[in-house]
Amino acid sequence: MPPAPTDGGNETTEPPSRQRSLRLPAWLMGLVKSHLNLRDQEIVPTNGNSNSEQQQAIMRQNIMELHDRHVSDVMRPRADIVAVELNTPLAELLKIIVANPYSRLPVYREELDDILGIIHIKDILDSMVNEAKFDLGRLIRATKFVVPSMPVLDLLLQMRQTRMQMAMVIDEYGGIDGLVTIEDLLEQIVGDIEDERDLAAPQMMELSQGVWISDARLSLRDFEKTVGSVLQEEEQEESDTLGGLIVYLADRVPRRGETITHDAGFAFDILEADNRRVKRVRIRKVEPQPTGE
Repeated sequence: MPPAPTDGGNETTEPPSRQRSLRLPAWLMGLVKSHLNLRDQEIVPTNGNSNSEQQQAIMRQNIMELHDRHVSDVMRPRADIVAVELNTPLAELLKIIVANPYSRLPVYREELDDILGIIHIKDILDSMVNEAKFDLGRLIRATKFVVPSMPVLDLLLQMRQTRMQMAMVIDEYGGIDGLVTIEDLLEQIVGDIEDERDLAAPQMMELSQGVWISDARLSLRDFEKTVGSVLQEEEQEESDTLGGLIVYLADRVPRRGETITHDAGFAFDILEADNRRVKRVRIRKVEPQPTGE
């Protein structure tokens, strides 16, 4: 059973959810800069720099909107959590890491509601190199447990003060409702932040025979290297990436949970998407659709 969640009520610092200043709080400025690796002049307007001023204005507006938002508004829901069981074999653990863009993963015992903490990919790699026997349990780090009603800015301040990168969200019965990372919170202020692993070349990972998981940025050339030459010339002309192909087939950006099919015998299950683009896809080999006369 997770420990009692924190709701932000015991902070000695005035909760940022009640700050109404139009200026960005100094602690928040420092946090944004450190996570984005920005120099002061890139985020603080100087000498009439219109780009910096515009960025500041956008961030101020985003922060004002966050004053009334809670963890439940920004958390990653339970259904989307990628976590590992304590006794997961190393080979399976590595497959999960490769197939997902996250640098930290929750660890649970037997069921997701029994969260033990989180693991960092860096710790796993270090252990593989430096230790004779891999022991996942020794690599688990503590995590934070919070309630869905906690104000977003209060959690952001607490995560900064405790240097926690991830928090598990629990419901009134102590079950896991979702999770939120400090990156998720900062994205609400500055827009999408590219994790260092997001910059790696997109890959297509085989899960089982005829089933793959792929970043939607995968080039169609690399897609066909794996599955063979299955695309029509028009499809190749209209898009360069797997995500672009899916949008072309659907004639819109599909939502998470939808499945888009291709006549050559492929089903694309949308695992992650927003209102602008498809991000992650499961690819399944299915029966080809008969072509019309």
